[in-house]
Amino acid sequence: MDYPDFIVAAPGLDVPIPESVVRTHAFRSDAGLVVMFDFLQDFALPPHSQKGQWGTVISGTVKITIDGASRVCRPGDSYDIPAGVVRAVRLTAATKAIDVFEEPDRYPLTRQPVRGRPRRAARRSGYGRSGGGRRAQRPRAR
Repeated sequence: MDYPDFIVAAPGLDVPIPESVVRTHAFRSDAGLVVMFDFLQDFALPPHSQKGQWGTVISGTVKITIDGASRVCRPGDSYDIPAGVVRAVRLTAATKAIDVFEEPDRYPLTRQPVRGRPRRAARRSGYGRSGGGRRAQRPRAR
């Protein structure tokens, strides 16, 4: 599954992981940081702690250890990690995950979007187009 263009156009993050390993697209508010991760290679994060984090797996697998208990998350699975709890993560190549961090400034945004793929041509769905498409028929007077 590819992310839609408006997500691909979002800024990336300045994370301590090489761009050859992960691509990121992020949205920040005062309440937190939402990040779409796209792992290009297998990757492991060592045990660490931080504020609260929630995430869900879109594709691939995430082996997560939370406070000593390990489990494997697959597409559709989610995880909720309370603030201060030690966690470690192993991700396989082609894993896509969405994580929400309690800390809005967990990672700095990059100024330019991280382009993960070429832009797709617009779909012809009829929604949002002006002009083309069928117009609603007015009922005829009887």
